[in-house]
Amino acid sequence: MEYLMHGESLEITPELSAILDWAVPPRGKRMPLLIEASAGTGKTTALVLLHEALVRRGQAVLTLTYSQKGHARWLELYRGRAGGDLAPQQAALLCNTLDEFAVRCLRDHSREKRWQAGSLGHAIVDDDRPLLAMRQAVARVNAYLPEAGLEPLRADDESLLLALDLIDNLKAGLTFAQPPFAGFDAELADDYELENLQFALERLGLPPWAFSLFNEYEKCRESLDFLCHGDAAYDLAYEPDAVAAGLRARGVEVVLLDEFHDTKAVHFEIVRAMARAGCAIAVVGDRGQDIFQWRGVTPFSAFDEFMQRWPQTRQLPLSLTYRFGNPLAKAVGGLLQRVNPACASLRCASGRRTAMKRLAVPRAALPGEVVRLIEGGLAAGAAGQDFAVIVPQGQAAFPVMRALQAAGVPYRCDRIAPLHESREARILRAALLLQGWAKPDSFGHLDCKALLQYAAGPSTGLDEDERAALGTLLAERVPGERAPRYIPDHVPMALQMLAERDGAEAVPCDAIALHDWLSRHRVRQWFAGAAPTAAAARASSQALNELVAWIVRDGATAFLAGLDTLATQFARGNVGFGSKVVLTSILHCKGNEWRNVILPEAPSAARLADADLQVVREQYVAMSRAREGLWLLEAT
Repeated sequence: MEYLMHGESLEITPELSAILDWAVPPRGKRMPLLIEASAGTGKTTALVLLHEALVRRGQAVLTLTYSQKGHARWLELYRGRAGGDLAPQQAALLCNTLDEFAVRCLRDHSREKRWQAGSLGHAIVDDDRPLLAMRQAVARVNAYLPEAGLEPLRADDESLLLALDLIDNLKAGLTFAQPPFAGFDAELADDYELENLQFALERLGLPPWAFSLFNEYEKCRESLDFLCHGDAAYDLAYEPDAVAAGLRARGVEVVLLDEFHDTKAVHFEIVRAMARAGCAIAVVGDRGQDIFQWRGVTPFSAFDEFMQRWPQTRQLPLSLTYRFGNPLAKAVGGLLQRVNPACASLRCASGRRTAMKRLAVPRAALPGEVVRLIEGGLAAGAAGQDFAVIVPQGQAAFPVMRALQAAGVPYRCDRIAPLHESREARILRAALLLQGWAKPDSFGHLDCKALLQYAAGPSTGLDEDERAALGTLLAERVPGERAPRYIPDHVPMALQMLAERDGAEAVPCDAIALHDWLSRHRVRQWFAGAAPTAAAARASSQALNELVAWIVRDGATAFLAGLDTLATQFARGNVGFGSKVVLTSILHCKGNEWRNVILPEAPSAARLADADLQVVREQYVAMSRAREGLWLLEAT
C-alpha cells in the first residue's frame, strides 16, 4: 500500500507498521500507545493512517490536536487521503482541537449547566471581557492588600494583560488544584493555614496576592459568563463526568492526540478522564519540541507523566525524516540524542540532502549577511516565502527588519512584533516626544501608541483616572471593532497633559540622557517583569541599547522618520504574500517548515556543546525547520 507525504511516496517502515498494528487488537485489549517521533517524520500522517486503520476495523475514533494549525494540517492530510472535501459537520466528528472538544463537553454535558444552547457563541471571547473581569478582580484584591502591608495592584491595560498571562499559566499547570490551595477557605483559615499558604506561594515564586487574584478573577469570569483561551480546558479538567458523557454521546472508543509535547497538566487531566471513560489512548509527540516546559509555573513533561500514569504503555518511535537530509539530519539527530538519549536515532529518507553552512560573521555585519543570502536566493529564482529568518527572541529580528527594508526586500512577521510596533520602539518614541528632542510637524497613530505605552509604565506618576483619561483622549473604542481608532490630532494635548507630570529637561539628546531617562522610568525592570523568560528580558534590554545607539547616531528626528518608513513599507498592500520573507522566533516557528532557513546569532558549536537542555531543544526546533538549506550565522 502506498501513502504520500510532501507529494512523495511514504515508505511503510517497520516503525510505521508497528504503529498501524496497534489497530489490530480487539476492543478493550489495547494498551496505551506513546509515539515518540522526531522532526519531519510524519507524526500527523501516522495519526491519519492510524485513524483510517481503526475505522476500517469498525472503531469510532476521535483525533484531537493541541493547536488550530495542527487541526488544519490533520484535516488537510485526511482530505488528501479521502480524495475529496469534508463538510464542516463531518470534519467536526473526525478531529477537534482540545479546546473545541472542551467547549462541546461543557456546552452539552457540564453539571454546572453554564453554557445553554445558543449562549456559547456569545461566551467565547472576541471582546474585552477578560480585561473587564481582571479589572474587577484587581479592584476586589486591592480592597484588602493595604491591610496586609502590600502595594495595590495596577489596573492599566498592560498590567491587566500581564495578570491574565499569570492566570493562564496557573491554569495550564493546575497550580492551585493541589494542597494547600485546593479547598482553602480564607474565611475559615487560621493563622497557621494562612502562613502555610504564603509559604507555598513563595516556594513557587508567586507573589503573595496570586491566589486571591486567581479566585477573584474566576468569580468575575463566571459573573460575566465568558470563555477565554484555555478556560474551557481548565473548566473541563474539573468535570471528568462531562468528558465521559461527551465521548459516550459521540460513541467514541479510541482517542488519538497529536502535538502531545505541547500539552500541559490541565490537558493531561482531560486525557486521564478519557482513559477512565474506557477509551483507548494513543498520543504522538516530540520530546525535542517541548520548549514550553516553563509554561504552567512549574516544569511539566507530558511524556514522563504518561509513562508514570500508565507504566504498561507501549512506546513506539518514528525516526525516518522526510523533511531534510544529511548533513543537517546528522546535526539535528545529535541534538535530539542529548534531549532524550533513549530515543531512536534520526534517519533521513534516501536521496535527500540538506546543505548546512556555519558562518562566523561580525555582529554588526549580521543583518547585511542575512540580506546577502536572501538576495542571492531571490536572484537564483527563489520566492521570498522560501526563506525564513528565525531568531532566538523577537527583538533580535529588529536589525534584520531594518536591513531588509533598506534593501527593498519585503517581509512579514509571524507572531513577533514588527520593529515600529514594538514596546521598545514605542517607549523611546515617547521619550523623544516628551523631552522635546523630536518635534514632528504632524503626528500619527504610532505617536498615540507611544504615549499610551509610556502611560502604562510604573513611574509616570499617573493615577488610574488620569490613565483612563489619556486613553480616551488618544483612542476611540468603536462597538464591533476589536482595534481602537487612534486620534493623532490629540497628541499635542496629551503631551501637554503629560508634561505637567514629567517636564522636559534641558539636556542634549545623547546616550547618557537617553539611558538616564530609561533608568528614571524603570523601563528595563518594567519590560523584564513582562517577559516570559530571562532570555526574553535580556533580549528586550539589548534591543533598547541598539535603538538608543540608532538615535544617537542618526538623531531623534531621523529615528522617528525611520520608524514611520518601516511602518509604511510593512503595510504596503501591493506585495503578494509569496514574495515576503518570513521573520519569526524559535518559540513560534514550530509546526512550520521552509525551503531555506537562516539562524542569525546561532550559538557556536563549542557553546552549544555546553548549553543547557532548553537551549538544545530550541536549536533542535529551529534547525529542523529547513528542507533544503540552513545557514547558521555565529556572531563574532
